[in-house]
Amino acid sequence: MASSTFGATAKALEDLYFPGRITESTEAGPEQAEKKIDEIAGDVAVELRQAKIRPEDITEEGSPNAWKWLTRTILLGAAAQYGRVAATHSVDVFDDWDRKFEARMERLRADPKSVLDDVPTYGGGTSAYNAFV
Repeated sequence: MASSTFGATAKALEDLYFPGRITESTEAGPEQAEKKIDEIAGDVAVELRQAKIRPEDITEEGSPNAWKWLTRTILLGAAAQYGRVAATHSVDVFDDWDRKFEARMERLRADPKSVLDDVPTYGGGTSAYNAFV
């Protein structure tokens, strides 16, 4: 994987958005799902670096809130892209997931500390604000 996926995997994508559909798909299987996850993770990594944060410094143990928020963001973006390839839902569902993903990315761009405040770069600890990932 080129970028950290923060624990986002094809299995996690399947569990959250496509129950039983990724491992059973012959056209858009786990490899396609992993490809979409890697693409989205790369986009997220760019935003983190813009905020002067090295993605590799965010760990599940050291920054659990940021880790979880980033994992869910990557899975949401990957779900919108993968779903279009796999044609698993109506286009409206993917458009909704795209909007939600873009809102999360905009929040990351505009106020990274609000979702990454337990990252050591910000010298923070856990916040109640961050708990709602």
